[in-house]
Amino acid sequence: MVRVDNREDYAGLHALPFDGRDFYLTEFVDCADADGFCHRQRLVVIDGEPILRGWLYDKSWKVHGASRSFMLTRETWEDDSRRSRWLEKEVLPPLKPAIGEITRRLQLEYYGIDCKVDPDGRMLVFEANANMNILTNDHAELNARMQRIEKRIQDMLVRYSGERVI
Repeated sequence: MVRVDNREDYAGLHALPFDGRDFYLTEFVDCADADGFCHRQRLVVIDGEPILRGWLYDKSWKVHGASRSFMLTRETWEDDSRRSRWLEKEVLPPLKPAIGEITRRLQLEYYGIDCKVDPDGRMLVFEANANMNILTNDHAELNARMQRIEKRIQDMLVRYSGERVI
């Protein structure tokens, strides 16, 4: 991913392979909060039902897994758990119609959404697809959440195949 704000940023495009592959362009939306942090939630949608995979934030606009290190210098795992419970119980339920529309348009039984969900319930979608890193986990503190996601995926596979999966 390369962010281009002006002509001086064009040089950053040379990091990309110009070999005939497709490029995807999108408008940059500055969604930093009042403290200057950029937030990203990853939702896993299984049979139309969203589950929170993770919540990250950073000072950089490009929030990825490495942002967890930055977060852990500022807060505890209990803070993360408390915020995640709030998001799942208070913020996600009103978003189900929007997530249902994304599911209808994508026509996928299983996929991920990277987004920013505001406390007021607005969702800015960064991407939604079936190719997200969802099942890897480097933190024991996330094991229960990951096990819940894995079980939901296994249950879905059993429903569609009619057979128990490993």
